[in-house]
Parts: sequence; structure tokens; C-alpha cells
Amino acid sequence: MSINPRLVRFLLIAILLLSTISRAAFAEKPQVWIRMRSPNFIVITNGNEKQARRVAFQLRRYARSFTAF
Repeated sequence: MSINPRLVRFLLIAILLLSTISRAAFAEKPQVWIRMRSPNFIVITNGNEKQARRVAFQLRRYARSFTAF
């Protein structure tokens, strides 16, 4: 049984093209960073604004628990 060299070359080129296309399609998007400032803290996150506000609120509440004594 003989393997056709044209078919092998075609398959290798097809595999190379498909792998290149799939890498470009699934390339990671650049991350967007948000900087949120509260009275006592600066929160920098790659989450959304709602998450940043929640973290800032929790940090303020945590700090207040130590200053209450």
C-alpha cells in the first residue's frame, strides 16, 4: 500500500492552518483593570465595578471593626 505524497502534504498543510486559526480564535483578550478609591483604601481589580465596590465596602467594614475598640 502506497501513501500519496500529495495527500500527506495536503493534510499537513490543513493541520497547520487549522491549528493557527484556532489559536487566533481563542486568543486571550487583554484584561481591563479598574481602580476604585474609598476613603481609606484603593482597590485595583480586573473584575467589574460592582465587585470593586463590594470589596471596598468590605474592607471599610473590616477596618471599622478594629477601630471600634
